[in-house]
Amino acid sequence: MKYKHVLIILVVILAIFTASIYLYTQSKLNFIKDKVLSLHPEITRINKTAALGSWGEFYAEFVLEVEADGVHYRLWTDGEGNPDPFVEWERIGTSTLKGKK
Repeated sequence: MKYKHVLIILVVILAIFTASIYLYTQSKLNFIKDKVLSLHPEITRINKTAALGSWGEFYAEFVLEVEADGVHYRLWTDGEGNPDPFVEWERIGTSTLKGKK
C-alpha cells in the first residue's frame, strides 16, 4: 500500500512539472507573437513559431513564418520578440497553393 501512495505522488509531481513547462513555453511563444505583431503591423498572419535551442536551454532566438501582403516570410527574433537587426526577412514563397489558380 505504501508503494502505491508513493507512486501516485510521484506521478502527480511529474504531471505538474510537465504541465508547468508546457504552459511556460506556450506563454513565451504567445508573447513573442504579440510583440512581433505590434512591431510589424504589415503582418497579416503568423503561420508557425519555433524556438531554436535544445531541451533545457534558455531560448535565445525564435523563428516565425509569417504572411504579409500574400507573401510568406521567415523572420528571426531574440528572446524578447525584437527582430534580429542583422538578418532580413527571408522570402519563402507566396500564399497560393500549388495547382490552385
